[in-house]
Amino acid sequence: MNKSPLAGLTLDSLLITPVQRVPRYSLLLKDALKNTPEGHSDFAHLTTATKKMLEVADFLNNDIGETELRKKFLAIATKGASSLMRPDRRLLHEGELEVAGATKLKMHVYVFNDILIHIPLDKLKKKSNLLLERYHWPLKLVWLPPGQDKPPPKPQYAASSKKTNKEEDKMVNSFKIIGPTVEYTLIASSAPQKAAWLKVLKRAILAVTSSGGGVNQNDRKGSYKEFAPGGEYTGWWRDGWMHGKVLVCTCKMGNKR
Repeated sequence: MNKSPLAGLTLDSLLITPVQRVPRYSLLLKDALKNTPEGHSDFAHLTTATKKMLEVADFLNNDIGETELRKKFLAIATKGASSLMRPDRRLLHEGELEVAGATKLKMHVYVFNDILIHIPLDKLKKKSNLLLERYHWPLKLVWLPPGQDKPPPKPQYAASSKKTNKEEDKMVNSFKIIGPTVEYTLIASSAPQKAAWLKVLKRAILAVTSSGGGVNQNDRKGSYKEFAPGGEYTGWWRDGWMHGKVLVCTCKMGNKR
């Protein structure tokens, strides 16, 4: 008696099979298109099918990525940060970054569709620390200086100091981010990681800036209350600093430009 080819497969394995087939179909269609003359009657159909299959693959990849982010959000919420959960809040990206200029300081950054959380890695051991608003920036009050997605010039070192060379190599994957009264230079682990962070941040900031200026727009209106001396400021901001017309100010900060 022949053994069934499905023997031993779990329900999860069966459900994922159609998803795993999509990349194979894409490769088969590309190969068929490559070997089909342009004058052939099937050329146009193969061109359309190849394009559609790539669109399906992109959709599945994005959906899988969003599912993983939802799982991560749920995991941190159930470990002591449940009040982060809101019906309209989504986790867009998260990961560990090194802070330039700080001795061995690493930060975990969570980009949501409305806030950015930046928390020192040692504080993350206690998930309830994610609720502390001193680690929160409203996304509309986050700036990315322009031109950071261009690859920087390759470091030129003089023949000595391996430590200096290593530090300069790391800075190639750095980017600057500005929040209310604070700015950080953060170092990603690789060039693709840096590109991924910048892409997500640009899209997220653009989505919450309503006046149309977007990521590189300097002047924005918003509220912030986590000043070190205490107080709150509502009004206009420019590149992370209070600027222009003040609507509410109970803060003790004198930094205004």
